[in-house]
Amino acid sequence: MKKILVLCLCILSTGVHALQIDTMVKVADKGGSGVFTLTNETDNASFISTKVSKIEIKNNIVSYIPYVKDNLKDWEVTTTLPKLILDSHRVKNIGVRSLCSESCDVTTDQVYRIEFTPSVYYREGEKRKSAVNFNYGYAPIFVIPAKESVIKYTIENKGKQIRIKNDGNTFLKIHVDQCTSEITTKCSQRITVLAGRDKEFQLLDNSINSTLKLAIGNHDLTYYQEKSVTSGSPLIRN
Repeated sequence: MKKILVLCLCILSTGVHALQIDTMVKVADKGGSGVFTLTNETDNASFISTKVSKIEIKNNIVSYIPYVKDNLKDWEVTTTLPKLILDSHRVKNIGVRSLCSESCDVTTDQVYRIEFTPSVYYREGEKRKSAVNFNYGYAPIFVIPAKESVIKYTIENKGKQIRIKNDGNTFLKIHVDQCTSEITTKCSQRITVLAGRDKEFQLLDNSINSTLKLAIGNHDLTYYQEKSVTSGSPLIRN
Protein backbone atom coordinates (compact mmCIF):
# COMPACT_ATOMS: atom_id res chain seq x y z
CA MET A 1 0.00 0.00 0.00
CA LYS A 2 1.50 3.45 -1.03
CA LYS A 3 1.06 7.05 0.11
CA ILE A 4 0.67 9.64 -2.58
CA LEU A 5 2.56 12.87 -2.06
CA VAL A 6 0.74 15.82 -3.52
CA LEU A 7 2.96 18.92 -3.73
CA CYS A 8 0.87 22.04 -4.18
CA LEU A 9 3.19 24.89 -5.17
CA CYS A 10 0.73 27.71 -5.82
CA ILE A 11 -0.88 30.11 -3.33
CA LEU A 12 -1.53 27.53 -0.65
CA SER A 13 -1.42 27.85 3.11
CA THR A 14 1.10 26.04 5.23
CA GLY A 15 0.04 23.37 7.66
CA VAL A 16 1.65 20.69 9.78
CA HIS A 17 -1.30 18.32 9.54
CA ALA A 18 -2.78 16.52 6.57
CA LEU A 19 -5.51 14.22 5.40
CA GLN A 20 -5.92 11.22 7.70
CA ILE A 21 -7.60 7.86 7.10
CA ASP A 22 -8.91 5.35 9.62
CA THR A 23 -7.30 2.23 8.11
CA MET A 24 -5.12 1.08 5.23
CA VAL A 25 -6.92 -2.27 4.93
CA LYS A 26 -10.72 -2.42 4.89
CA VAL A 27 -12.59 -5.72 4.77
CA ALA A 28 -16.05 -5.68 3.22
CA ASP A 29 -19.11 -6.82 5.12
CA LYS A 30 -21.18 -9.79 3.93
CA GLY A 31 -22.91 -7.55 1.39
CA GLY A 32 -19.61 -6.47 -0.15
CA SER A 33 -19.66 -2.96 1.31
CA GLY A 34 -17.35 -0.97 3.56
CA VAL A 35 -16.64 2.55 4.76
CA PHE A 36 -13.41 4.56 4.94
CA THR A 37 -13.32 7.55 7.30
CA LEU A 38 -11.33 10.59 6.18
CA THR A 39 -10.32 13.47 8.44
CA ASN A 40 -9.06 16.80 7.12
CA GLU A 41 -6.54 18.09 9.65
CA THR A 42 -5.37 20.95 7.47
CA ASP A 43 -6.40 24.59 7.88
CA ASN A 44 -8.09 24.66 4.47
CA ALA A 45 -10.90 22.77 2.80
CA SER A 46 -9.66 19.91 0.62
CA PHE A 47 -10.93 18.75 -2.72
CA ILE A 48 -10.59 14.96 -2.69
CA SER A 49 -10.82 12.73 -5.73
CA THR A 50 -11.09 8.95 -5.58
CA LYS A 51 -9.85 6.33 -8.01
CA VAL A 52 -10.40 2.59 -7.95
CA SER A 53 -8.13 -0.12 -9.37
CA LYS A 54 -8.58 -3.88 -9.31
CA ILE A 55 -5.53 -5.66 -7.87
CA GLU A 56 -4.50 -8.94 -9.47
CA ILE A 57 -1.61 -11.16 -8.38
CA LYS A 58 -0.19 -13.78 -10.73
CA ASN A 59 3.15 -15.51 -10.27
CA ASN A 60 3.87 -13.11 -7.39
CA ILE A 61 3.52 -10.12 -9.72
CA VAL A 62 1.07 -7.42 -8.64
CA SER A 63 -0.85 -5.59 -11.37
CA TYR A 64 -3.40 -2.80 -11.12
CA ILE A 65 -6.35 -2.43 -13.48
CA PRO A 66 -7.68 1.15 -13.22
CA TYR A 67 -11.44 1.59 -13.32
CA VAL A 68 -12.08 4.06 -16.14
CA LYS A 69 -14.96 4.81 -18.49
CA ASP A 70 -13.64 2.40 -21.12
CA ASN A 71 -14.06 -0.64 -18.84
CA LEU A 72 -17.17 0.50 -16.99
CA LYS A 73 -18.95 -2.81 -17.67
CA ASP A 74 -16.17 -4.63 -15.80
CA TRP A 75 -16.38 -2.59 -12.62
CA GLU A 76 -16.95 -4.74 -9.54
CA VAL A 77 -16.96 -2.00 -6.90
CA THR A 78 -17.52 1.74 -6.77
CA THR A 79 -17.18 4.55 -4.23
CA THR A 80 -20.21 6.47 -3.04
CA LEU A 81 -18.42 9.81 -3.50
CA PRO A 82 -15.97 9.87 -6.43
CA LYS A 83 -15.26 13.54 -5.68
CA LEU A 84 -15.93 15.59 -2.57
CA ILE A 85 -15.01 18.71 -0.67
CA LEU A 86 -13.95 18.11 2.92
CA ASP A 87 -13.89 21.22 5.08
CA SER A 88 -11.05 22.01 7.45
CA HIS A 89 -11.00 19.82 10.59
CA ARG A 90 -14.06 17.85 9.48
CA VAL A 91 -14.68 14.13 9.07
CA LYS A 92 -16.34 12.33 6.18
CA ASN A 93 -17.27 8.70 5.52
CA ILE A 94 -16.67 7.36 2.01
CA GLY A 95 -18.47 4.15 1.17
CA VAL A 96 -17.28 1.39 -1.14
CA ARG A 97 -19.88 -1.07 -2.40
CA SER A 98 -19.94 -4.15 -4.56
CA LEU A 99 -21.62 -3.94 -7.98
CA CYS A 100 -21.51 -7.59 -8.98
CA SER A 101 -23.53 -9.15 -6.15
CA GLU A 102 -23.76 -12.91 -6.71
CA SER A 103 -21.62 -12.80 -9.88
CA CYS A 104 -18.42 -11.99 -7.98
CA ASP A 105 -15.81 -14.71 -7.60
CA VAL A 106 -16.09 -15.87 -4.00
CA THR A 107 -13.47 -18.63 -4.18
CA THR A 108 -10.65 -16.16 -3.47
CA ASP A 109 -10.22 -12.64 -2.11
CA GLN A 110 -11.21 -9.84 -4.46
CA VAL A 111 -8.86 -6.92 -3.78
CA TYR A 112 -9.05 -3.29 -4.85
CA ARG A 113 -6.90 -0.18 -4.38
CA ILE A 114 -8.89 2.92 -3.43
CA GLU A 115 -6.90 6.12 -3.99
CA PHE A 116 -7.82 9.28 -2.11
CA THR A 117 -5.95 12.27 -3.57
CA PRO A 118 -6.41 15.69 -1.91
CA SER A 119 -5.71 19.21 -3.10
CA VAL A 120 -6.40 22.50 -1.34
CA TYR A 121 -9.80 23.98 -2.18
CA TYR A 122 -10.68 27.66 -1.85
CA ARG A 123 -14.24 28.89 -2.04
CA GLU A 124 -15.07 32.06 -3.92
CA GLY A 125 -13.93 35.09 -1.98
CA GLU A 126 -11.82 33.09 0.46
CA LYS A 127 -8.43 34.63 1.20
CA ARG A 128 -5.44 32.73 -0.14
CA LYS A 129 -1.97 32.77 1.33
CA SER A 130 1.09 32.44 -0.83
CA ALA A 131 3.05 29.46 0.50
CA VAL A 132 3.88 25.83 -0.11
CA ASN A 133 1.74 23.05 1.31
CA PHE A 134 2.57 19.36 1.47
CA ASN A 135 -0.59 17.27 1.54
CA TYR A 136 -0.70 13.51 1.68
CA GLY A 137 -3.19 11.18 0.06
CA TYR A 138 -3.65 7.48 0.66
CA ALA A 139 -4.14 4.31 -1.35
CA PRO A 140 -5.64 1.76 1.05
CA ILE A 141 -6.88 -1.63 -0.07
CA PHE A 142 -10.46 -2.86 0.02
CA VAL A 143 -10.98 -6.61 0.28
CA ILE A 144 -14.07 -8.66 -0.44
CA PRO A 145 -12.93 -11.86 1.31
CA ALA A 146 -13.25 -15.39 -0.02
CA LYS A 147 -16.39 -17.14 1.15
CA GLU A 148 -14.31 -19.91 2.73
CA SER A 149 -10.73 -19.30 3.82
CA VAL A 150 -8.05 -21.70 2.63
CA ILE A 151 -4.93 -21.15 4.73
CA LYS A 152 -1.56 -22.15 3.26
CA TYR A 153 1.71 -20.42 4.00
CA THR A 154 5.45 -20.70 4.43
CA ILE A 155 7.19 -18.36 6.87
CA GLU A 156 10.97 -18.07 7.22
CA ASN A 157 13.05 -16.22 9.79
CA LYS A 158 15.92 -14.85 7.72
CA GLY A 159 17.66 -12.84 10.42
CA LYS A 160 16.95 -9.21 9.66
CA GLN A 161 13.98 -10.12 7.44
CA ILE A 162 10.96 -12.34 7.63
CA ARG A 163 9.79 -14.03 4.44
CA ILE A 164 6.08 -14.82 4.10
CA LYS A 165 4.72 -16.88 1.19
CA ASN A 166 0.93 -16.91 1.15
CA ASP A 167 -0.34 -19.79 -0.99
CA GLY A 168 -3.89 -19.61 0.35
CA ASN A 169 -6.92 -17.87 -1.09
CA THR A 170 -7.18 -15.07 1.46
CA PHE A 171 -4.92 -12.46 2.99
CA LEU A 172 -3.05 -13.09 6.21
CA LYS A 173 -2.42 -10.81 9.17
CA ILE A 174 0.90 -11.50 10.88
CA HIS A 175 1.82 -9.92 14.21
CA VAL A 176 5.51 -10.15 15.13
CA ASP A 177 5.86 -9.45 18.84
CA GLN A 178 9.26 -9.57 20.52
CA CYS A 179 8.44 -7.09 23.26
CA THR A 180 9.34 -7.76 26.89
CA SER A 181 9.18 -5.82 30.13
CA GLU A 182 12.64 -4.48 29.28
CA ILE A 183 12.17 -4.03 25.52
CA THR A 184 9.14 -1.90 24.70
CA THR A 185 9.98 -0.07 21.48
CA LYS A 186 10.74 -1.24 17.92
CA CYS A 187 9.75 -4.75 18.93
CA SER A 188 6.23 -5.19 17.56
CA GLN A 189 4.99 -4.95 13.99
CA ARG A 190 1.91 -6.00 12.02
CA ILE A 191 2.18 -7.29 8.47
CA THR A 192 -0.54 -7.90 5.89
CA VAL A 193 0.18 -10.37 3.09
CA LEU A 194 -2.26 -10.75 0.20
CA ALA A 195 -3.08 -14.15 -1.26
CA GLY A 196 -0.53 -15.16 -3.87
CA ARG A 197 2.28 -13.00 -2.52
CA ASP A 198 5.77 -14.14 -1.61
CA LYS A 199 7.58 -11.27 0.05
CA GLU A 200 10.33 -10.40 2.52
CA PHE A 201 9.72 -7.76 5.18
CA GLN A 202 12.39 -5.91 7.13
CA LEU A 203 12.19 -6.59 10.85
CA LEU A 204 12.38 -3.79 13.38
CA ASP A 205 15.66 -3.51 15.26
CA ASN A 206 14.33 -5.03 18.47
CA SER A 207 12.34 -7.72 16.65
CA ILE A 208 15.44 -9.42 15.23
CA ASN A 209 15.95 -12.74 17.00
CA SER A 210 16.79 -16.34 16.18
CA THR A 211 13.25 -17.20 17.30
CA LEU A 212 10.31 -15.00 16.33
CA LYS A 213 6.98 -15.09 18.11
CA LEU A 214 4.08 -14.75 15.71
CA ALA A 215 0.32 -14.44 15.78
CA ILE A 216 -1.19 -15.49 12.44
CA GLY A 217 -4.81 -14.92 11.45
CA ASN A 218 -7.19 -14.40 8.57
CA HIS A 219 -9.60 -11.46 8.20
CA ASP A 220 -12.20 -12.61 10.72
CA LEU A 221 -9.86 -14.71 12.91
CA THR A 222 -11.73 -17.94 12.12
CA TYR A 223 -8.15 -19.04 11.64
CA TYR A 224 -5.81 -17.87 14.40
CA GLN A 225 -2.60 -19.45 15.59
CA GLU A 226 0.26 -18.35 17.81
CA LYS A 227 3.49 -19.82 16.50
CA SER A 228 7.25 -19.43 16.66
CA VAL A 229 9.65 -19.59 13.74
CA THR A 230 13.36 -20.15 14.19
CA SER A 231 16.21 -19.42 11.81
CA GLY A 232 16.78 -22.31 9.42
CA SER A 233 13.47 -24.01 10.23
CA PRO A 234 10.57 -22.65 8.11
CA LEU A 235 7.05 -22.63 9.46
CA ILE A 236 4.83 -24.37 6.89
CA ARG A 237 1.10 -24.93 6.69
CA ASN A 238 -0.16 -26.80 3.60
